[in-house]
Amino acid sequence: MMLYIAEVVYLKYHLLVPYLFKLMFLLTSEYMNHTYIVHHPLKIKLCHIINVTTEEIHKQI
Repeated sequence: MMLYIAEVVYLKYHLLVPYLFKLMFLLTSEYMNHTYIVHHPLKIKLCHIINVTTEEIHKQI
């Protein structure tokens, strides 16, 4: 069994700072382990890390 890491990146533009803080508070500790937020002045990049094993890939095929 091999472990693959897939990164899904969502770009959000013009997201206001108060909404960013609300989003961070809404995330539970379970999701905080896998989700991190990188923010720039006018661009929010929400990155989600997904661990995928070869067994899960074969199930999808």
